[in-house]
Amino acid sequence: GDAPTGAGEDLIPSPGRSLDQTDFDITPDGSTVVATRWREAGGLRQRFQELVAVDVASGEVRVLAGDEASYADPACSPDGRRVAAVRWGLSTPEEPADQTVWLVDLQSGEGRDLLEGFDRWPEGPVWASDAGALFFTAHDEGNAPVFRVDAQSGEVTRLSGEGAFSDLCPSPDGRSLYALRSTICDPPHPVVIDLEATETRPRRLRSFE
Repeated sequence: GDAPTGAGEDLIPSPGRSLDQTDFDITPDGSTVVATRWREAGGLRQRFQELVAVDVASGEVRVLAGDEASYADPACSPDGRRVAAVRWGLSTPEEPADQTVWLVDLQSGEGRDLLEGFDRWPEGPVWASDAGALFFTAHDEGNAPVFRVDAQSGEVTRLSGEGAFSDLCPSPDGRSLYALRSTICDPPHPVVIDLEATETRPRRLRSFE
């Protein structure tokens, strides 16, 4: 039926099924929506999720990344200049597809692999409050630890050991990283990692003990 009065504006009219089970994020100033969108390519009708930017004022849609790869979990930087997304390519008979964090400049559209050579599959990237780094998780021998990657150099630091982490949430002051952690003995519970400590170690929040 018709949308109720004041419900908002349709930025991508008649999308068909291209936005089924896709992801989006919004720049801090609200001017741009970055989303994933299904497209078909190749003689075998292969489907990929491309990365697009939608200008809220004009409705213009720009393709930020539309190669033979799929993108997910877009995250706009706090300064509104860049977007990070998980990217994975096609598997071949010789090797499996690579999964990485792809970093795109929102103004120029230029993109690059932020985790070149990293031997794990990253998930759920989130930006640090100063836009200088990103945090993500990746499966590692039965665990899903937290990693930090410098947005300029690509240097990766592991921040946790045992346990499976998810729902990463950096504090606005840049001193802490909150997350949910579970182990074989513990259901998911909130923890905090002190990012200023010499040795980072997740601490269970006392109010949930």
